[in-house]
Amino acid sequence: MNRKDGVYILVSGKEHYIEPPKNGFGQTTIGWNNGKPTTAENKETIKLNK
Repeated sequence: MNRKDGVYILVSGKEHYIEPPKNGFGQTTIGWNNGKPTTAENKETIKLNK
């Protein structure tokens, strides 16, 4: 089973892939309600010193 690196969540028995931040740096926050994931938020981090 080949899968991309990333975050996968199950909602009602269905698998959902959460896209990582486009630039490759950041964080993904999963929101929960009544013990189930309800939202996913991606935040990008911009590196200033390269």
